[in-house]
Amino acid sequence: MYLRCWFGEPPPSPSRRMLGASGESVVDSEERTRNNCNMTKIKLQLRKLVAIIICLVGTATIFAQEETGVVINGVMWATRNVDAVGTFAENSGSFGMFYQWNRKKTCPVGNVTDRDTTATWETVNDPSPNGWRVPTRAEFRKLIDTEKVDYEWIIENGVWGGRFIDKTTGKSIFLPAAPWQKFNGTLFSVDSTDNEDAYGYYWSSDDANGHNAYHLYFRKSSLRVYHSYYGFCFSIRPVKLSKEQTMVSEI
Repeated sequence: MYLRCWFGEPPPSPSRRMLGASGESVVDSEERTRNNCNMTKIKLQLRKLVAIIICLVGTATIFAQEETGVVINGVMWATRNVDAVGTFAENSGSFGMFYQWNRKKTCPVGNVTDRDTTATWETVNDPSPNGWRVPTRAEFRKLIDTEKVDYEWIIENGVWGGRFIDKTTGKSIFLPAAPWQKFNGTLFSVDSTDNEDAYGYYWSSDDANGHNAYHLYFRKSSLRVYHSYYGFCFSIRPVKLSKEQTMVSEI
């Protein structure tokens, strides 16, 4: 019996209709073989298509996480908060996840029982995406320097918050008035999705006095860098690592 895959050739004429050992005609056998080959080719093409789709989805995810940043008063700020460890939130109005100071671990929904009391900031505990880091106290002070940065209280993506605008370039970033979470699990803030009297809290990487760390505090009519207890859970808006810091982090 002759077995082969047909690629467009016409089937044998009826005059060649010979019976094989199984009683099946050679023509029928070859037709069945051709159909099997075609099914195999279809399956291979489907597998290739699935692989391409998976690749495109993965690439889209990477692009979605790309963050170019905006320079405000000499500091490159991300346009989104930190979400899960090593990732950015979906958009500028998202609060992202809450973090204790000096903890590379998101705060649970509920009571926080394992608070960190270390008074020294450790870069290995930074939850920011690769190439970014928690800002310093000095960088927050540059952000709220009213001589070089304008401040507006606005609503963006359905959330109240502050827009910080570089007076020289006109470029800006928006920080949502994210609530903060106490170590007993209670969220403490006015709901910024429907109340313009909300306020936001964002960690810096600087210790204040061995029990508290500095953070940005802002609301409609107030901007300042204050300090609070390490165990509280705040949002994080990272800044870009310098070239020197990037080189060190990649070692």
